[in-house]
Amino acid sequence: MYKKYLKGLDMADFKVLVEEMKGFYGVKSLEAVAEKMGYTPHSATSWRNKKQLTAHATLKYQEDKNKRLNSMPQSITFDFDEQFIENMGVKEAKELLNCANDKELAELLGIKMESVNNYRVRGLPDKVKLIILTRFYQKDTLKQHKKSAIMVNYYPFINASAGYGIANYELECKVMELDTALLRECKIVNIHNLEVIKIVGDSMLPYAEDGNKVIVERKCIPKNGDIVIAVVRDELYIKQIEIDPTGQWTRLISSNPNYGTILLNRQEQEMLHIAGIVRAVFNIKVF
Repeated sequence: MYKKYLKGLDMADFKVLVEEMKGFYGVKSLEAVAEKMGYTPHSATSWRNKKQLTAHATLKYQEDKNKRLNSMPQSITFDFDEQFIENMGVKEAKELLNCANDKELAELLGIKMESVNNYRVRGLPDKVKLIILTRFYQKDTLKQHKKSAIMVNYYPFINASAGYGIANYELECKVMELDTALLRECKIVNIHNLEVIKIVGDSMLPYAEDGNKVIVERKCIPKNGDIVIAVVRDELYIKQIEIDPTGQWTRLISSNPNYGTILLNRQEQEMLHIAGIVRAVFNIKVF
């Protein structure tokens, strides 16, 4: 039985962790959590008394969360048994982390060579074991994560009006990470030239609500029926576009019948710039 408990883990409040685990597994007691993880109710009693999980239980919970998020590569297993953790030494650590020598291991873990030599004689402390296993997971999922995500610019202070237009002067840009699988689910084929901005107003209900974020594809030519981000007289709008084939007019249409249509004649179209096509609408709610 693995009896050594980790000290100084990033678990400031054991009760908070227990509530998180109960919510994750959909149960009402720590004993039920233990059973979901493949442990006996006695293990839950031990965790409660120590106010801490064992290293193996900590890793098992992390594994279950990662599997649910589908973030773990199919070829990688994170199912280390208690005996493996108990017997892990410097040799096993170097193999897991693909380190050619002690120096590489020390650099990766941020420790001194002297510590590595001590670990070879005295064994690895529990905290170091957890760091090693976490580094192993991060090393093998980092490449997978890079393949499954793209970085896009998010302009928190640029608002596309779903009402009567809003002048935008602040160009502060943040970086937002978007999962490519999610983009494919949204039927977004071209994942390049994407940006995210916020919607203000309700003229595009029910398509977009006040406060929604939209994924905008830049550098593309809209067609009739597309929802676009349009700049008219320095005002930024989100509207459905309709273009006269002969070039006589362009309409920017609100989906909410309480708002009118912006009609631009041939001369006024010179003041129109299509900043991009809206490819997806989403909302972030904080509970």
